[in-house]
Amino acid sequence: MYVKRVVLVLVALEALMIFPVHADQAAGSACAKNLPADAQRVYALAAPDVKPGVDLPSLVRGKLVPVVQSGQMTRDAARSAAQTAGPCLKALQN
Repeated sequence: MYVKRVVLVLVALEALMIFPVHADQAAGSACAKNLPADAQRVYALAAPDVKPGVDLPSLVRGKLVPVVQSGQMTRDAARSAAQTAGPCLKALQN
């Protein structure tokens, strides 16, 4: 009986943690829809790895360095796009 209660409590707590994540993803996605093309690309590259506590500038930089080095985006365009996408990525963390 005790084990069943513990399992039910754990399942309930897990369910409570899932809903805020979906809400944050919805907010981030809604925000990203209004971004210019380069900023949407930054969002798409970084969003799958955004988690609470992740250093967003480092994450985005790590995603964009190969893009810039391959000539797919200029350094200035990447910087501007990252700054524009930042609030949407931040919404994923909240």
